[in-house]
Amino acid sequence: MATQWLQDCLGYHNRCGNGPESLLPTRVLDVDSPIVRLYVSCGEKAQYVCLSHCWGLSQIIITTAKTLQDRISGIPWTSLSRTFQEAITFTRSLKVRYLWIDSLCIVQDDKHDWEQEAARIAMIYENSFLTLAATKSTNGQGGMFSNLNVHELVVNVHDTSYHLYVRRLIKHLHNDPQEFPLLSRAWVLQERLLSPRVLHFTNGELAWECREDMHCECDRLSDDSTNAADTEKAKFSDALANASTSILRKTWHEIVSTYSGLNLTKPSDKFPAISGLVKALSRHWTITPVHSNILRTSQDNRCLAGLWQQTFLHDLLWRTRIDWRCARPTTWRAPSWSWASINTKVYFEDAKDGYESSDSAEVHDVICDPAGSDPTGELKMKSSSLVISGYLTPAWLLFSWDGDGIRWTKHHLLTTSGPEPNVFYPDYLYCEEDPPAFYSEAVHCLLLSAGRISHFSLILRCLDPGEQVYERMGLVEQFSHHLGIWEDETGGPLDKTKHPWYKALQEKSRVTIA
Repeated sequence: MATQWLQDCLGYHNRCGNGPESLLPTRVLDVDSPIVRLYVSCGEKAQYVCLSHCWGLSQIIITTAKTLQDRISGIPWTSLSRTFQEAITFTRSLKVRYLWIDSLCIVQDDKHDWEQEAARIAMIYENSFLTLAATKSTNGQGGMFSNLNVHELVVNVHDTSYHLYVRRLIKHLHNDPQEFPLLSRAWVLQERLLSPRVLHFTNGELAWECREDMHCECDRLSDDSTNAADTEKAKFSDALANASTSILRKTWHEIVSTYSGLNLTKPSDKFPAISGLVKALSRHWTITPVHSNILRTSQDNRCLAGLWQQTFLHDLLWRTRIDWRCARPTTWRAPSWSWASINTKVYFEDAKDGYESSDSAEVHDVICDPAGSDPTGELKMKSSSLVISGYLTPAWLLFSWDGDGIRWTKHHLLTTSGPEPNVFYPDYLYCEEDPPAFYSEAVHCLLLSAGRISHFSLILRCLDPGEQVYERMGLVEQFSHHLGIWEDETGGPLDKTKHPWYKALQEKSRVTIA
């Protein structure tokens, strides 16, 4: 079955490619002989397979600076986890000589090697012949292969015995992704999206996804209403092919929304684990002169702490859910205006009716310095800032909380425009550990977008009044009728100068957000 899917893809899918030989990664496993060895490539081309897997809590075999030469000499079969053994067995059945596994092909305790190889993740997966995904397994002992349990039932009907063979309903990765441990891992998202072809090993069957199609052994994916073009993988491929700013922006927002809800073992991997997707998108996104003046980094980097230079104001419109938040990370990894600064799934508010932002705020400078050689990797500690000008108005936060007095169930924003509370999306959970001044301390609204139905503003807390330095606290949606602003009868552009909320906005303020 898997062979047929592979042959169909190689023969008929232009977007997936026909699996030509590609430059080998720096190191690969040579599985051609009975003894598996780590092979250091010399710039040659060949087909290779990648493995996508969960490391799990138990220790799996890795390559370190101390064991590198041992791995090159040969790796004992018994030292390999079940997942690695079965991945090697399947790769051999494909008649492919080389297999790339991250834990063995990257020197894990060498920071320079890790950064260098992590920066090449996009090319490694994009150029692979096939990616094998241990989708069912939580760790290296879970393996790839499964036995499907079929139960025999004997049913008597009118004195005639019938033998029925039944199995449990199979969960499918596109309909029930939460059922598969691998799909909950943040690193795996870019591995799936970048690979031309992925073969999933689940508990009940094999499943296939490529840039143009998807299949499973029971054929449910082919028969149900799920369209192959609607999968994340197909949408990402379409976005790269079309490469329009609006499509790429929407694609990025969908990627971030999915990615921010996945799990990372090391919080510092927040940017490295998505850097491959950033590199792939950056090759298709063109910088225009109107955007070039906001870029100031030590490297040529068009994605600034997870926000794209081309759509920066749109990308600032991320929010949490009102009913789902967690504490802000204690260790800094991103500026407060970046979605990567929090540990919660985020959503974007850039598709509201009547959305417009060109006259609401202006970005003057963005500073983002990487911690290492990869401009899409970790950021240098507290090195990032945003200089932006816009209409800044004072506001106050009102809180209500549940019985234990620790977790607030509602957050309302009371603006200077009137007593009506607005929908406030806090970036993180405010609790008793915050300073008591938090209750009465004034905050500020920085208007980002103004539409016929609603306005969106950043909620900022002042850190340094003299230098006008602020931190982001959340996003607020202010409905136009709360502000006394109504669209005209034709639904056309508003004359904002006639409305009371805008009359209070005399001129734009220039602030720095850390």
